[in-house]
Amino acid sequence: MIVYNYSEIEDLQVFKNTLKLSDKHTKVAIKVGPQAIQVTSNETTKILGHNVLLNDVYYASEIEEVCLVNDNQFILTIANQTGSLSFIYNDCDNIVQAIFILEQDDNLYIIIVHQIQTFDLRIEDQLLELSGLCIPSNNTIFVRTISEKLALKKAH
Repeated sequence: MIVYNYSEIEDLQVFKNTLKLSDKHTKVAIKVGPQAIQVTSNETTKILGHNVLLNDVYYASEIEEVCLVNDNQFILTIANQTGSLSFIYNDCDNIVQAIFILEQDDNLYIIIVHQIQTFDLRIEDQLLELSGLCIPSNNTIFVRTISEKLALKKAH
């Protein structure tokens, strides 16, 4: 598991004094970073005789739905987790917008991969491979080339 140290990330948005609604309402801080959401409790919990702060990390690919209930409450649905997470914050719209941006960034590459597979687009020579991760050497040229190949295969 990769754990991100969000205290050093510049495009991090932090929303303090958020209330997580559950059996025991808990004050938390929500941190929305470039790849995940981090929910950290403000209060310690005793686990195996130690007082610890609980820290949950939800990656963009795990977020199924974000629903704004009203100006002060939103619900977050996470894949493979029973029930939804409900939060209260004075200005929920800002948190929800940050999460939507996170989801859109993650979904962009999912859409590109799906189109490459569906339309059998040849792109091998345009990717750099690093420890099992393939990235385009130039994002702009890569996206334009994929678009052109897709247009040739499926003109409609």
